[in-house]
Amino acid sequence: MKEAKLLEEGDVSFFYKSDSPVGKKENRSLYLLLSADSFKSRLLKIDERKIPDKQNNKNWAFVERTGNKKDIKKELPEARVAAGGIYKIVRHENHVHLIYSLQMSADSKRAKNKFNILKEGNFIVSVKNPALPAEEFPERAGQEQGAKFPSWLQEKFDGRRFHVLHPVDFLDYEGAELILIDTQKSIAENLGIELREKPD
Repeated sequence: MKEAKLLEEGDVSFFYKSDSPVGKKENRSLYLLLSADSFKSRLLKIDERKIPDKQNNKNWAFVERTGNKKDIKKELPEARVAAGGIYKIVRHENHVHLIYSLQMSADSKRAKNKFNILKEGNFIVSVKNPALPAEEFPERAGQEQGAKFPSWLQEKFDGRRFHVLHPVDFLDYEGAELILIDTQKSIAENLGIELREKPD
């Protein structure tokens, strides 16, 4: 098995909040906050409000906010924490994985049943080319589609609709659109690594 190369690691938090007016059926949004350190965090909004699973192993996400962790969390005053843990982004063969392991769950039953947030996750991640259409990618009402990548990143697509999440700098641009595919394999089985919390 080819060894996986670490690209980034840090803390991960899952948040959810209600988007519904008072008196209407509750409709929640799911967010994933990746914090490489105190100054570099990205807030991803998950389409369909669920993490991919075996029944629906593909889902979309986009980078809604970038910045430091404290400021991003201030922008989610009504959001509730569903779970938290650690993550790594690793290069393995010709693709890139986002993997996580939960260290805490505010409500494990809700996290699992409502949002498909399991104890660990292993997803192949690619970035959509903002210069080309992708019919399967959901429209975001009232929001501009796609990120404005600098030329050195945009050139990575080389005319293709998608590119692997490498370098991870793609995540630093708000509006970046991602596809997450559940590998349906354990992290240890697929990548031969273990996720352990970093010592203080």
